[in-house]
Amino acid sequence: MALVAANRANGTFLTSISHELRTPLNLVLGFAALLQDLPHGARERGWIASIGATGKALAHQIDDLLDLARGEAGALRIRLGPVDLHGLLGEVAAMFSQRAAHQGLALRVAIDPRFPAVLRLDAARVRQVLVNLVGNAVKFTSTGAIEVSASVAPLADVGPRLRLAVTDSGPGIAPAERERIFEPFTQGAAARLAEGAAGAGGAGLGLAISRRLALAMGGNLQVQGAPGGGSTFVIELPAAAAVMERGPTLAELPAAPGSAPDPAPTPVRILIVDDSAPTRALLKEILGALPGEPLEAGDGAQALALATTRRRT
Repeated sequence: MALVAANRANGTFLTSISHELRTPLNLVLGFAALLQDLPHGARERGWIASIGATGKALAHQIDDLLDLARGEAGALRIRLGPVDLHGLLGEVAAMFSQRAAHQGLALRVAIDPRFPAVLRLDAARVRQVLVNLVGNAVKFTSTGAIEVSASVAPLADVGPRLRLAVTDSGPGIAPAERERIFEPFTQGAAARLAEGAAGAGGAGLGLAISRRLALAMGGNLQVQGAPGGGSTFVIELPAAAAVMERGPTLAELPAAPGSAPDPAPTPVRILIVDDSAPTRALLKEILGALPGEPLEAGDGAQALALATTRRRT
């Protein structure tokens, strides 16, 4: 009972502190995005890009902390639905293509041609695992290539399994390190070897979270390879083909007989409600392109008063 209570308290603490960190971080990312739209010199644009990239990396660490807390509390949720895995893998590769090219790395996606077009998976969780694995591969690989592959492994005892693999030509992982790197806040010798060459760092949460997500989806995550020979991280998940029914596109919808053109849009009244003045300022800047001046309220009572006043006018 004491262990359960401790895990619950730890999860509550992580959730609370993550929320407190995310609120100001969203402001940093939001104002950095606004600054990018203003004219700047090359040096200033580089500074702003660094702020954005660092902020996104920190947001990713916060998400990992939240998932760590959910995993320890047994609260990781899996939502299955039809997924176009071809598109998902291409999306993940596109996220890292520029960074890989900058490091002189080839980034490839290989999908078995017999692969089902649509599978029933949790797209968000599969994407999260792949982003962690491909991000690590790019971070810890100095030269060579990274490949993301997908195939179906037919296993008689458990049925077909989806096999996703991320292979790199990085420093590799010693057998003694293969399980330890999946522990929270651990990076292992491979990370330390790569750190000097590729500027790697991080909290060592990505692999721990990725394995927990794979297990929560009914699969597993393992690593293969040897020091000096690169690494291959393999995710195996239950595979079930799904049929995605395509609805009519907008161009295919029949026009209603005698339909008139859309009327002019009705002016929108905007009320910004937040107890943080900087957050209200950010939202006001983002909404500045809309006609009219947004109203601001610092709490619910002010919001109700303003809404009631404006409704009467």
